[in-house]
Amino acid sequence: MTAVLVICCALAFAGCSEAPTFPGAPSALVWRGSSASIPMALTGRVTDSVSGAPIAGLTVDFSGDTATTDNAGMFRYEVPGAVASSYSRLTFTGPGVVSRSVPASLSTSSSTGVLALDAIELGSGFDLDFYRKLVRDNYASPGVMRTLRRWMQAPRVYVRTVDEAGTPIDEATLDMVAAALADDAALWTGGRFGLAGVDRGTETREGWPGWITVKWPVVSDPGMCGRAQIATNGGWIEFNYANQNCGCIGYRVTPGVVRHELGHAMGFYHTGDRGDAMFGVAQCDAHPSARERLHAAIAYSRQFGNADPDSDPSSTVHAFASAPVVVN
Repeated sequence: MTAVLVICCALAFAGCSEAPTFPGAPSALVWRGSSASIPMALTGRVTDSVSGAPIAGLTVDFSGDTATTDNAGMFRYEVPGAVASSYSRLTFTGPGVVSRSVPASLSTSSSTGVLALDAIELGSGFDLDFYRKLVRDNYASPGVMRTLRRWMQAPRVYVRTVDEAGTPIDEATLDMVAAALADDAALWTGGRFGLAGVDRGTETREGWPGWITVKWPVVSDPGMCGRAQIATNGGWIEFNYANQNCGCIGYRVTPGVVRHELGHAMGFYHTGDRGDAMFGVAQCDAHPSARERLHAAIAYSRQFGNADPDSDPSSTVHAFASAPVVVN
């Protein structure tokens, strides 16, 4: 019997935890097998998160045992007398690569196979400084380096058709908001999923698992056209319908603000660059830029709670209970 490394990555091993989780969340680690010392043979392949090309020359470390990836990105461990069911982390380091760390445990199994793993090469269009702004909030909050917040399943959006005083919102604006949300959601997830649907009504879905509620405050804040909670399950997006300066092309709210606040609701922060949808100043219309889409796709290949520079948490069972972050 040989030992096989079990890597718990986002969406890759659903169902390996028996603990209750938010639907679609990455599973928690689980240990299988006996505690006896057995020979260990582990084989894996590391590719670039952006291009999918193999990465050669990486140092792969598991609990102090190291290996090096070859030209095909392959590595192999042969460690006699390993203890099954032990827990550690698997890390990849090397020049030109963002250090990557994932939780891992040993498990006995009758089959081995090749572990498919990835790390981010800096020479393939990835910009770590930009990623830290978009994903870690390092533009508005330098040095904070927030952990990754993202949806683990396609959210459903409920657009309220009245403001908080019960006054109806015009149909043209409601139609535009619904269309802009549906158009751009998949761009923020690297095509993994879009929205599960867009519903309308006079009620609310705040606090409901799997929903984002669009609402309309009554008090006009002259300095704000919209705000949202960052990737909050049951959270909300607000649009300042009462602010006469927030509209364009016939709408009381700009399509650009809708797309921007959706970016926040999907897990992203301000970038400080006018060419981006997440610039931070109201634009008449702006879809996510090419670099926003590229870096967002990487974020959506990582676990909720992934920490700087690229370290997945040991478990995300309780991650969705963390306090919401609200951004304009």
